[in-house]
Amino acid sequence: MLKTTVWVPLKTQFGYGAYQVIQKLSGVDNPESIEKSAENKVAKKKEIINQIQTKLGGRPLVKVSIVLNAITAGLYIIPLAVEKEDTQDIVKYSQLPSIISKGQLLIHEKII
Repeated sequence: MLKTTVWVPLKTQFGYGAYQVIQKLSGVDNPESIEKSAENKVAKKKEIINQIQTKLGGRPLVKVSIVLNAITAGLYIIPLAVEKEDTQDIVKYSQLPSIISKGQLLIHEKII
């Protein structure tokens, strides 16, 4: 069955630029951005993950969609929602390339 979105556990693999959006989606007050020049992005990502986990009262999952930029041929993971883990069908972040290459996940084409 072809999926249009998947639930992925929130871990430090997400790009630093996605964390402000992820915080907004989870309802965190005063979302913080992680600057490109920040010295320890991983520590900041972990701090944000802990804030979200505390806010939700459990392990956070991010519902994502995959978008293809046809010009750069880059795939972008777009966060759409954040929820506490419950009965969602979870895909590990590391499994995304596999399910994409097997054609099990719909890739949306970015229109520029």
